[in-house]
Amino acid sequence: MTVSVTPGGSYNAIATAVGQAMGTAATLRNVNAENASAAGIRVSGSANLGPSVNATQNMGHGLQVNIPALSIGFGRPVVTIVDTPSLAGPSNTFSLNAQSGAVFFGDLDIDVDGANFSTNVSNGLVIGTPFYGLVPGGQPRHRLRNVHADTNGLDGLRLLSGDVLIEAGNLPNTFSGNGSRSSNTQGYGIHTTAGDSSGGALLELEASFNLLGEYLLAHEANTNRLGGVMLNQTSPVGFGAHQINSLEASRNGNMNTFADGVAVQIAGVNSPNQPSARLRGNRLTGNSGASVRFQRGNSNTLDIGTTTGIVVHPGYNIFADPGVKAGKTAVCFDNLAGGAVVQEAEANRWSTTVCPYPLGMPPDPTFIAQVLSCYRNKSYVDVTYVVPAMSSVQFSASSCF
Repeated sequence: MTVSVTPGGSYNAIATAVGQAMGTAATLRNVNAENASAAGIRVSGSANLGPSVNATQNMGHGLQVNIPALSIGFGRPVVTIVDTPSLAGPSNTFSLNAQSGAVFFGDLDIDVDGANFSTNVSNGLVIGTPFYGLVPGGQPRHRLRNVHADTNGLDGLRLLSGDVLIEAGNLPNTFSGNGSRSSNTQGYGIHTTAGDSSGGALLELEASFNLLGEYLLAHEANTNRLGGVMLNQTSPVGFGAHQINSLEASRNGNMNTFADGVAVQIAGVNSPNQPSARLRGNRLTGNSGASVRFQRGNSNTLDIGTTTGIVVHPGYNIFADPGVKAGKTAVCFDNLAGGAVVQEAEANRWSTTVCPYPLGMPPDPTFIAQVLSCYRNKSYVDVTYVVPAMSSVQFSASSCF
């Protein structure tokens, strides 16, 4: 089914039958879907949306994708949001809706080539697709690029489950200014959180480099109420850590809220939900709480730069600059699992002009200090750590960035 409408009018919801489980995908372009009492556009199978598809000011979601259970013989539906490159930004807009800008649920493949998901009452976009892991037939990897999910009431991107790659492009992807609604649990630029029964989420922010191989910033999660990126959902066994690259997550939180650039939070020391994270080439400065806050359980890890033998794998993260730092700490390492831990931190930038690594003995308490809990230090300290009794955390690096 192909629908092509000349722009300029005002439309109610575009009907539930848009999309097919197999065969030729439905196509929708040059459409305004406004002021519907439910969703602006509802999709139940494969569809190509865009360019110039706008679903705004609807009482439901702007775009609602719900894929019913299909037999394996039908194949996996693909929903694509098509756009044409432009320095003016995307031509597709799913904004100003009374619920979320777009929601994707069910077994499908998502490909977004450019869209705005901003200023919605709830979230910018929500993804809750099954993560089949190593099931034959392939794991769908959703690809998002030139995406802008800003100034939403709750989260910019809420990832319940699924494998998501946010690609670097000519314009930065933005997840900023979210969290205007009063919520103790939502208000992040990007939020991976416990979702449906299929479980499991994997997030990768693609790295960007200049011609010299130096990291460039390609993604933004700034000025959100609760934080830039919250990782609170693990990936299935065999899929590795969340990859956070080329991200600017700065100035999150306010004088009433401790917020972090990137936070890794677990459900419990022995919980199966223990996300790991690998950070490279990020700028995480000026947040009200920490640049990075990490909760360690029995099975998760934080990689902010490592050494293998004599080979250094630099982090190249800017956790602080002289005069530009977080409200409390650059890194807070919360060793909930206890025991003796060595946390590597190779080649990152701190608040001091002189590299503090290798650490002297005893370590400088203005650079590293034990605290009762994250944010409990009265004045700024670059590295803070929380440990139970009879436990320890040592930070190791040979150089700075």
